[in-house]
Amino acid sequence: VSNFTAEATKTAEALEKFAIQALVISGTLALIVASLLAGFVIIVTISRPLRETVEALDALSAGDMTIEIQPRGNDEVGRVAKGLKYFQEKLIEAKRIEAEATEAEKRAAAEKAKAAEEAAAADRKLAAEQAEQARIAEARAENLTTITAEFDQQVNQALEIFAAAATELDA
Repeated sequence: VSNFTAEATKTAEALEKFAIQALVISGTLALIVASLLAGFVIIVTISRPLRETVEALDALSAGDMTIEIQPRGNDEVGRVAKGLKYFQEKLIEAKRIEAEATEAEKRAAAEKAKAAEEAAAADRKLAAEQAEQARIAEARAENLTTITAEFDQQVNQALEIFAAAATELDA
């Protein structure tokens, strides 16, 4: 019995050592697995969204408005991504408004040039009409001068005839 008890004690001590070693190894493995899981969670929840947000910010600062920003979560990185998306939307809207203003300025300049050309054409037409009226007035004046000269000549001839007839009558 004493041999049996001694053997049982040794076996129990060996099993206890084995159990402690198994607990230490399994605890260490569990700690390693937990650390790996924690690292994965950090990468998925912090690093990747932060990297994506930084890439989107770099693209926006380079002028690429087509970059797709996908805010994830309500943590700090998610809120920064939401703010960046809002900034992108406002920047796109500002670019659209700027393009519309530039187009409106071009249309206004074209309309102004067209109005100036129309005014110049109207001025040329008016000047041509005034020149034609002046030519007509000058022709009328020349015609009146000719008619007046002819009338004066005919009156002088008639007076000469009357004077000659009066002289004959007096004689």
